[in-house]
Amino acid sequence: MLYRNVPNAKFLVVSLGTGDRKDNLGYQTASGLGLVKWAKMLVPIFMDSVSEAVDYELRWIDPKAFRRFQYEALLPDSSPMDNASKENLQSLRRQALGFIKDNRTDLDQLCGELKSGRGTEMSGTGAVPSGVRH
Repeated sequence: MLYRNVPNAKFLVVSLGTGDRKDNLGYQTASGLGLVKWAKMLVPIFMDSVSEAVDYELRWIDPKAFRRFQYEALLPDSSPMDNASKENLQSLRRQALGFIKDNRTDLDQLCGELKSGRGTEMSGTGAVPSGVRH
């Protein structure tokens, strides 16, 4: 589909998210926000909507060729993008290590798929698939 000029081409898109904020607003709260509060929320809304649209489109093109890894329960204190405090960075690290531990099987499987599909004969990187030229 995407590689019309390359017969039997395989592709795999891997999307690594930075964590999903849990800051959904209900109608009651959203309807009472003023212009200033809405202005502050526009960047996160735009960022989330673009990310979600790309995820949807890639799954639609070929669900087998798309892997999304996203931490779904980012702690509220970790949400601000400019929070570079020592405590927040340590918290983010703990959350990331927990995510890796909880998803180890899927991540190991992904690494195996990526390694076996490498287009090189270099030791440790996987074999060149038959019929593929560099």
